[in-house]
Amino acid sequence: MAERAVRVAMMAYRDVDGTHRYATAGAVVDVHSDALARFDRLNRLMGDPEPEEAKPEPKKTTTRRKAD
Repeated sequence: MAERAVRVAMMAYRDVDGTHRYATAGAVVDVHSDALARFDRLNRLMGDPEPEEAKPEPKKTTTRRKAD
């Protein structure tokens, strides 16, 4: 879960559940870790420097044993 503030007039993003949502300027939203780089790249005002590369949190996975 990554909290971000919307700086542009309107922003489309994916929340932590993977649902597509919209927010307007000034709103603080929770962005899905897979969508952080896109959000940061698009949520810039003219003249802002390039954002640093956002590294998504590692996914928690479980390994399944093969059935014999």
